[in-house]
Amino acid sequence: MLRGLGTIRAGLIVHGAQTTSNIVVEEGIDGYDGIMDMGPSARPDSDILTKLDELETSFEACTSDPIDTLVVAITTMLSKDRGESTPAWHHILYIFVRAGLAVESDDIDAISARMRHAHIDLRVVNLDDDYKMGAPWTRLAPSTFMSLGEALRDAASPAVQLSKSMPSRTWLTFGEGPDQLAIPVCILKATALQRPPAPIRATPNGDPVEIRHRYYRHSEAFSEEAQALPQEVESTFQRAYRLGASLVPAHDVPSPTIETSMGLEIMHFVHAATLCILAPDAETDSFTMAQVPFSSDIQRTTFPPLDRVPTRDGMEQRVHATIPTEEQQHAMDVFVDMLQSPIHLPDTQPNPAIHELKHFVKVRIAMVPDIEIEQSETPGRNGFVAARYTRTKCYTLYRDRKPKRRRSDNSDGGDEYYGRYTKIDPSRMNNVRASTPGPSRIESSPEI
Repeated sequence: MLRGLGTIRAGLIVHGAQTTSNIVVEEGIDGYDGIMDMGPSARPDSDILTKLDELETSFEACTSDPIDTLVVAITTMLSKDRGESTPAWHHILYIFVRAGLAVESDDIDAISARMRHAHIDLRVVNLDDDYKMGAPWTRLAPSTFMSLGEALRDAASPAVQLSKSMPSRTWLTFGEGPDQLAIPVCILKATALQRPPAPIRATPNGDPVEIRHRYYRHSEAFSEEAQALPQEVESTFQRAYRLGASLVPAHDVPSPTIETSMGLEIMHFVHAATLCILAPDAETDSFTMAQVPFSSDIQRTTFPPLDRVPTRDGMEQRVHATIPTEEQQHAMDVFVDMLQSPIHLPDTQPNPAIHELKHFVKVRIAMVPDIEIEQSETPGRNGFVAARYTRTKCYTLYRDRKPKRRRSDNSDGGDEYYGRYTKIDPSRMNNVRASTPGPSRIESSPEI
């Protein structure tokens, strides 16, 4: 009712009534007594509120079942006379029950299948907070369960109606005259106009509202002593268009219509290396620019898995010459941990670059030639000694990872070799030069 949309239709069916009036009984089917349809579904207004106020509580025994009321409601919604059977409508069914009452559950599966086929959303509201919703209500799908308080909060919350852009058919034209090329296309609006809900003028008794217009002078519009002009003045008014600070009179003579043809035409092509999109920010008055990638900018590269090797037969091998073992993984974890030396921490060891810059600024500000400059301490080489064992162990484990290859019978040399890798004694690791092939290329020299 608050939305004011003409496409919303609502109906009301009472369960446990003393009189029986529903579409199922009218078709000659027995067993649906105590269910009363308050009228065909229509646009919600004050009449449906009046019908709710006229209902009184009945203390007599109820012979009907809530599941029967659900069947009557579904049949009423899908009928052509009292509901809407087209799939374009979104059907929502609210049923208010008490979770503690026993209900029949023989036709639950058939009811669920019909609800899914008709795209009906069921929302079950529990009026008894002492019991939770159980079978057979939980077997109904699709359904949502809520308490009475949750239903009241949901009804009081503002409902946002999202507008969807409907496609409009037109023609995309190229050229003019007899050489014109027209292609049928569809246009959709990127943004939809959002308007606040219009106020509904209603009276307690449902009487029509009388609307009157009163005219005042512009100079007296905001004065409390302003007097309204007589109604005969309206015939002397002249309509005008506002052009800046001026008013241009609008004559009643209709303007000549211009012959146009509906269509879409590309006016200009822009050749640019990049394409960007501006998105407005909701929190601040700004735009966020994002560059749109082209198809040539996206390169899809597949990487082989690191923990398994697929074979040609489709099998996976977890143990292979190219997969590191658990011992090698553990050694590499220790090697990575040793890269951060615990001896020279940032809070205890000064950074030479930062301290030299600080001393330079200090000398320039003091402008004293004989100022004593403190020399920053240079980190020693003792921190590399602790990592020497880990580095040697990693080299030993990863040294022979190259698969063995057999030489041909005509080649000279030994029976087997290890590719381009050269066997190096681990004790000579401190003297390894950068040009020596192998896993370690760190040169142990005084320059480090």
